[in-house]
Amino acid sequence: MDALEKLGYIDMDNIAFSGHSRGGKTALLAGVLDQRVAIVNPNESGAGGCGCYRLRVHGVYNCETEGRGEEIHDSIEAFPYWYGKDFPSYVDNETALPFDLHFIKAMIAPRTLFVSEAAGDLWANPIGSWQTTMAVQEL
Repeated sequence: MDALEKLGYIDMDNIAFSGHSRGGKTALLAGVLDQRVAIVNPNESGAGGCGCYRLRVHGVYNCETEGRGEEIHDSIEAFPYWYGKDFPSYVDNETALPFDLHFIKAMIAPRTLFVSEAAGDLWANPIGSWQTTMAVQEL
């Protein structure tokens, strides 16, 4: 953003960050850290993004295969370097978290947060993402 601003090639009032999956988590965090962005669009960002740690989803894909949403232990196993050393203590103990992901979403306000999820992608926890989006309105 600093380089784009310095070069003057773009309209700095109309910047959007968007990304999918891990990129969605990145877009969300970048939107929190850089107030110059006008629109933040995390897509299918799941646990550690727009999902909800406290809500564990289970279901069936296309009436055939059972599936579930990404949970803390999945993220820690795949990407242990993304989290602080104390975060594993919340595995199977999500209700003890001092916050959930709606606080991250609230940090985007008053700018535009456009969360996009596929209703059938249980791994990304679309129900939890909806719940955390609704919870932001209460903050």
